Amino acid sequence: MPAPTALITGGTSGIGKATAELLHSRGYRVMVTGLGNVADAGLPEDVTAVRADARSLPDIDQAMDQARRQLGSLDLLFLNSGISRPGPIESTDEDAFDALFDINVKGNFFTLQKALPLSTRAPRSCSPWAPPKGSGPR
Repeated sequence: MPAPTALITGGTSGIGKATAELLHSRGYRVMVTGLGNVADAGLPEDVTAVRADARSLPDIDQAMDQARRQLGSLDLLFLNSGISRPGPIESTDEDAFDALFDINVKGNFFTLQKALPLSTRAPRSCSPWAPPKGSGPR
């Protein structure tokens, strides 16, 4: 049986990096995405680190293409990319709001959309906007 595979967005630091190291230690073939110089992330040598901005659809496409080539399929997808902008709501300007949603919502949505065809356990379709049939009000 081949080793399970995992893709972790935002996997070059913090919780994402720790998760990549843990999964790698448990036998997973791991690929992570991150910003900046991903080669200096300090991950195990056989963890693939790819530079990809979660806000960028072309970057997401490139990361998925590389995942397809290197991993073949995905057993686990950890959507870890995200930013936080703590502070009073009155001081949040449009640029800060757009950055927050571009990374935390748009980036994760399109990463999931593009990763579903690689998933070994994905449903045929997935909608974050509607509850499963039969789970609505009676």
